[in-house]
Order: sequence, then C-alpha cells, then structure tokens
Amino acid sequence: MKPGILRRAARFLAIAALVLFAIATLGLLLPGITGVGVLGAMLSSPFGPWLIIVALVVAIWLFWRWRGGRR
Repeated sequence: MKPGILRRAARFLAIAALVLFAIATLGLLLPGITGVGVLGAMLSSPFGPWLIIVALVVAIWLFWRWRGGRR
C-alpha cells in the first residue's frame, strides 16, 4: 500500500470523527433540534467526557498535519 493512501485515509477518518463529535456537541447545546438532539444525548450518556477529549485530540492532530503540509 502506498503511504499517501494511508495518510489520506487517516485524514478522512479524523475529519469524519471531528464532524461526528461536533454534531454531538451541537446536539448537547441545542437539544430541540430533532435528529441532532437525539444523537447528542445518545453519545453523551456513555461517552460524556471522552467526547471532549477525543474531539480536542483530533482537532489538534488535524491542525498539526495542516501546519506540517504548509512547509
């Protein structure tokens, strides 16, 4: 397998995880939105503190990769 494919796959998975966690956080802040509110409640119950930690780690990793690609 080419290393470029692995990097693109890792980047795609990181962005997908960040989007999922962003939607879950939005659901926690605005529970009145039907689908998003349910997703936020479902993910926050068992994974409450981990949502914040994983989202921060993924965001820092993406920023680090973005800065590295600019050089």
